[in-house]
Amino acid sequence: MPDDLDPGVEERPTLRHLVSMSKTLPTLLVSCGLGLLVIAGVGLLIQRESTPQALAVSGKNQSAPAWSLTALDGKNVSLSDFKGRVVLMNFWATWCPPCREEMPQLIALQKDLGKAGLTVVGISMDQEKEAASAYVTETGIEFPIVMGTESVARVHGVSILPTSFLIDREGRIAQTILGPRTYTQLADLIKPLL
Repeated sequence: MPDDLDPGVEERPTLRHLVSMSKTLPTLLVSCGLGLLVIAGVGLLIQRESTPQALAVSGKNQSAPAWSLTALDGKNVSLSDFKGRVVLMNFWATWCPPCREEMPQLIALQKDLGKAGLTVVGISMDQEKEAASAYVTETGIEFPIVMGTESVARVHGVSILPTSFLIDREGRIAQTILGPRTYTQLADLIKPLL
């Protein structure tokens, strides 16, 4: 090919290009296919982990790790602020589709069971406070939302979102819940603690 071709002129494929493409196309297709299989496998693993049968219970009856984080209004909020109440502590993010799917369930649980002693606390893992604030306004969340940190997530062993911890009135972890849940599934876990 001449180097002095006008860059604005479209070049037609030659026989040499077509032969070269026919040799690399099968390799490219195989690579893409393998990539899709890996993505599908990871998706199935995440889906399997988020099914009710895979409800994880780890650290049961251990004291919940203490934390103090900044709420969306700038005030410091600590887990100890909710002493004597049942707490559903939910690690979530606005960019997480399963988190967004679960959020209406959490809003309804707080509304229905708040007077009985439940407090839902959302720990947003968003990088930007503005994203969490906009989502809270959009959805009408009325329970406390604090901005999470990697260190708090690590101490709690959070590896997927959403992850929730059900904490009893004595401050002990009663359940660790991986993945989103329905209203009924969560209510069935919460009501015996109220």
